This record gives sequence, structure tokens and C-alpha cells, in this order.
Amino acid sequence: MRYWQQGYFSFSPSPTNLYIGESPTYSGRTFAGTIDEVRIWIIAKSTTDIQSNMTTSYSGNEPGLVGYYKLD
Repeated sequence: MRYWQQGYFSFSPSPTNLYIGESPTYSGRTFAGTIDEVRIWIIAKSTTDIQSNMTTSYSGNEPGLVGYYKLD
């Protein structure tokens, strides 16, 4: 699984687990920051798509968007 983190694509170490806030490979290593929102897409997004829409607010009804969680 690929996911976007800090401006770069990262890879989850396990195809079944996605950790947000803690590293699954380095015990005790936690995320020191804030998460404004989480978007889950059923379609692949290019680096250009992600970077150009990084600050866009969505309605939640966009094609391919299956999860949109605003954490304001």
C-alpha cells in the first residue's frame, strides 16, 4: 500500500495494516504533529494530483473518494 506522508509517497510495511500516529517497525516512535484530515481514495492519485490538491477542501462526494475525515 502506498500512502502520502510529508510530501512523499511512503510504503506501509504490511499490506493489511496502516498505522497513523505510530511506527509499526520502531516501537515507541510516535508522530509528533497534527493531522488536519484523512482522505482515502479508491483510485490511484499521482504525485502531481496530490500536491496540487493538498490544501483543497472537499465535500466528500467526489468520484473515487471513499473516506474523508476532517479533523479540524
